[in-house]
Amino acid sequence: MRDDSVAVLGAGGIGVCVALMLARRGRDVVLIDQSSPASETSGGNAGIVSDASAAPLNSPSLRANLISLLCGGDSLRMNWHYAAANASWLLQFWMHSSPASSANRARELFSLLSRSQTLHRKLIAECKLHNYPREGGWLKCYRKIRSFERAAPDRQLWKSVGVQCEIANAARIAELAPSLDSSLFVRGAYLPNTFSAPNPQKTIRAYAEQFNRCGGKFMQKKIAAIRSCNGGWQTSFYDGGALQTKYAVVALGPWTKDFLRCVNLRAPIALERGGHRNFAIKNAALPIAIADADGGYIAVMQENSIRMTSGVYFAGSDAPPPKMQLDSAERNLRAAIPGIGAQIGEDWFGARPTLPDCLPLVGESCLSGLWLAAGHQHIGFATAPATGELIADLMCGNAPKISATAFSPSRFGL
Repeated sequence: MRDDSVAVLGAGGIGVCVALMLARRGRDVVLIDQSSPASETSGGNAGIVSDASAAPLNSPSLRANLISLLCGGDSLRMNWHYAAANASWLLQFWMHSSPASSANRARELFSLLSRSQTLHRKLIAECKLHNYPREGGWLKCYRKIRSFERAAPDRQLWKSVGVQCEIANAARIAELAPSLDSSLFVRGAYLPNTFSAPNPQKTIRAYAEQFNRCGGKFMQKKIAAIRSCNGGWQTSFYDGGALQTKYAVVALGPWTKDFLRCVNLRAPIALERGGHRNFAIKNAALPIAIADADGGYIAVMQENSIRMTSGVYFAGSDAPPPKMQLDSAERNLRAAIPGIGAQIGEDWFGARPTLPDCLPLVGESCLSGLWLAAGHQHIGFATAPATGELIADLMCGNAPKISATAFSPSRFGL
């Protein structure tokens, strides 16, 4: 076992970027997953990288939209069995929606997102991904003036941290997104400092290839457990093998909570269930990403399709997939963008790991040598490079580019 050896558990966007940044600093890194990189959650997102994601899900606007949550709105739904079993978590989630807490958390998320925007651009250039990233910005549209007004707290958060935002009327919406039926929308918020990856899975896999070129090793095995052993960490596999390293980084996304029980850590992670459908472009080219606040979807151009992602559904991993939410989103999408074509491929469903304060766990745990990089909710792709850099700087004793304090696992006793 080398003193600089690291096992990174999980090859989603977060794990790949952690492994890459550590390998670039000369660490002996093994990236481990039962599937190829970005095969799960990281391959199913919209691929949007925006500083506007600094407004956390539980911002003060959550309180203004409480009725929508309770009644099963298109953007945010709750499984009541899951709610009853996670009442304590939901209470913490609710308490963090205060203006003061939201302002502090928005600043921290903004720093993580801004740094990631810079790093994504550098990595994309290094990987020579043609026609990446896709520029143009992000347009959040509102069908009802009441919905626009209820989102005012988010716009205030954007302003407080420096996010550029232009309020758009129907005419401006039509100019920004000609394929959109602008008559459905009364207002919009245009966020220019946004770009997207036309294929998030392809992007993360390109980063994984960079990791290999830096001397990193990928091991495709199903991880059973980890345990402290001989001054380091032993990762065991279901096939009976094991790997001994000095350090281990748990970056298992929505599986992190269950996995950490093997070392008696209780991470307060809940699951944001969601999904996507892809559609033929036909006569509906989208120069920018669209978020339909009342329609419950985000639509963004991919390489050969338009991807529609659904809203958030708080439910356990054993709950049925939220197909009804996708169906509703598709109806609203087709009304707003009449030119889209038929569905391509099958529905995708996944889960995003979320902490009560909507900030990720990034740093060393209370168990020496065991590091955590998880809980990035629905912005894991957007924040992956900065998360990887932060872990690498902290582990290697370098001054981090952004403050790590707010993301420390110690805030939950981990």
